[in-house]
Amino acid sequence: MLLKDEICILHDQNQATSLSLIEYLSALWHLSLKFQDSETVSGEEFYELLKAGFVPSNQKSIEVSVLKPISELEYEGIEELGFKGWQLTIFRQVSNLIEIANTEGFYEGQSTLSGDCWHNFDPYAFLECANAGLVKDQSLDDELPWAFLTRFLLFGQMYE
Repeated sequence: MLLKDEICILHDQNQATSLSLIEYLSALWHLSLKFQDSETVSGEEFYELLKAGFVPSNQKSIEVSVLKPISELEYEGIEELGFKGWQLTIFRQVSNLIEIANTEGFYEGQSTLSGDCWHNFDPYAFLECANAGLVKDQSLDDELPWAFLTRFLLFGQMYE
């Protein structure tokens, strides 16, 4: 089975929930910690991670104190940092979303103070666009490097 197809099903199954993107990304980070010493994650493990992010018992917030210095972090070269790049990308995205929520609210094409552009503000649009923009013929059996997973996050944020 292709990862792309499984993510489409996951997207369709979870559209009715009221989970915010901040909650979803925070859950993904907490759930991903068990893989932090791995260089790759299988397509199946990645799918299960994305799926588990929707489970209410997995919802935990990220400390705001961790996020403050992260908002200054550049994305350039972040894909080469392995799990740390994935983690820092989530931190920056959550920081951006908190900033947006506390200022003008959400609208497509919005830029943050750090210059990051956002098009997708809920987990469903985020998954749909990451999937459409990046995932091609990867199967559930493939080993996915952290660089791919980090790009998945970035496509979820910016792909229209």
